[in-house]
Amino acid sequence: MPNSYQHSVAGCITGLSVMGILELISQSNAVQTNQCSRIDWSAVIGKATAGAAIGTIAGNIPDILEPATNPYHRQFFHSETSAILAIAGLCKVGLSKMDNRSKQLLACLVAGYLVHLNDDSKTEFGLPAF
Repeated sequence: MPNSYQHSVAGCITGLSVMGILELISQSNAVQTNQCSRIDWSAVIGKATAGAAIGTIAGNIPDILEPATNPYHRQFFHSETSAILAIAGLCKVGLSKMDNRSKQLLACLVAGYLVHLNDDSKTEFGLPAF
């Protein structure tokens, strides 16, 4: 069963990747539409670093909500249903008029949460449906 350290590392890598890539895409779009002349790599690195911190925390959210006191601790926040709802919510946010920075933050949080569920799904106990 993955432990807090493993969930933290997976969340960190995921958050770093998600925020770095989203910032790079955002800046690439700005360059293509002549809103800026070049990519600001320090901003990309800064966002990726922030994403690493956010992902580290998000990777542990299911166990914060449902502490891993025993192998059968997995309930709603460790379920396939919660994963589907998180993805659906992120899709709804993506289509909203919310500012891009908030969308990036939420994408990073959801990705960290989902990587935890993915790790737990590979154990012998898997994830409950509900």
